[in-house]
Amino acid sequence: AAAEPTPEASPTDKITGEVVVSQKGRSFEPATATVHQHRWITIKNDDDAVNHAYCSSADLKYNSGPQAVGSTNNITFHNLGLFEIRCAIHPQMRGTIEVQPSLVPAG
Repeated sequence: AAAEPTPEASPTDKITGEVVVSQKGRSFEPATATVHQHRWITIKNDDDAVNHAYCSSADLKYNSGPQAVGSTNNITFHNLGLFEIRCAIHPQMRGTIEVQPSLVPAG
């Protein structure tokens, strides 16, 4: 019998892990990531140019400012839902973060 395929690594936080979203090739990679409530994602500029990540929603206001090549910024998500991350310099750059309920009480 054939072995079951091994699932690929997911960008989810696995409760205590870190979610890294890369800015590369004028896009966010992965384009969609999942994080648990009260956790964060790290946005890393792996591109060859300055980027400027931001999120502007009723539940989250975030603005990295100009983000140098190789630098990182963290965004903590306290509210559930879908959040669009964009780049103020490269309008085609869009990513989605899905925030799911935490499996561990906040404390």
